[in-house]
Amino acid sequence: MSETIGSAPTGQEAIGSAAAPAKKKFSFLRTFGGLIVAGILGLGYWFFIGQNSVDNAKVGDCMPAKVAASSVTSLDGVEKVDCTSAEAAFKVVGIVNGKTGDEFDADKEGTMCAPFPSWENALWIGEKGKSGDVFCLEPVKH
Repeated sequence: MSETIGSAPTGQEAIGSAAAPAKKKFSFLRTFGGLIVAGILGLGYWFFIGQNSVDNAKVGDCMPAKVAASSVTSLDGVEKVDCTSAEAAFKVVGIVNGKTGDEFDADKEGTMCAPFPSWENALWIGEKGKSGDVFCLEPVKH
């Protein structure tokens, strides 16, 4: 009997003879891409939506009438309005920073807003037990 060394291929390959797939290299974008996109979307939301929130108001900005309603317990979702809009009820004439809700409630005479002669309404925005801001408001004249 003779043995054949190096026989011709038969069309069948032995199991396990295929080359192992190459290991994938670390990709920063593939690993952190989702986080980057989420961060960009969050900043976009803050820039375009969050900046219109009444708690980001500045002197000269206007607010709707609902900020002065006695039934309002949260200003979430309440946005500044264009001062020429029919919704504009109050205009910010002054802001007093660093006052707690208790200090605001105790100021029955309105001394916090006294430096702003045209004020008629005041609004405190902050977190209970922490310092917040007092917004001194005048009515918008249409």
